[in-house]
Amino acid sequence: MNNRLYGNLIFELSQPGRRGYSLPKNRFGSYEVAASLRRKEEAQLPECDELTVVRHYTNLSANNFGVDNGFYPLGSCTMKYNPKINEEVAALPQIQRAILNTASRYVKPGGTLLYSTCTVLKEENEAVVESFLAEHPAFELTAFSVGETSSDTGMYTFWPHIDGTDGFFAAKLKRKDT
Repeated sequence: MNNRLYGNLIFELSQPGRRGYSLPKNRFGSYEVAASLRRKEEAQLPECDELTVVRHYTNLSANNFGVDNGFYPLGSCTMKYNPKINEEVAALPQIQRAILNTASRYVKPGGTLLYSTCTVLKEENEAVVESFLAEHPAFELTAFSVGETSSDTGMYTFWPHIDGTDGFFAAKLKRKDT
């Protein structure tokens, strides 16, 4: 957190009676909430003016990982929220080929190598695997299943709208015994 500018917790900034909002007059009437759904006591919420709230949460947002402002160890590390990095790094199939080539050196005969990426682009997935197989005849694709998803071809692209996951790719490669 940027403690020099604004390092207190929002509760430490609270002052009784301060309000950071004003609601419009209720045009719909009031409705009784069932007793079983009501709080036993009032919620202990901070009482801050709007400017204090905006400053506080703007400062917090700057303390996450950002492409332009560097690394924060408690922030997000996924590339999907960082399109600049995604374009610069994930669009480099040669890096992925090099990683796959290096990893393959450590697979014993009969062993399995799982290649997975966080992209759905064929040139970074199927094309990398096909190129690898052409250069490494000791490996072959093998069928696999993950949960309810299975692949007879040994390669599968997971799609958000089909599989209910982020988009990514997986290929299961087996080193032949001989």
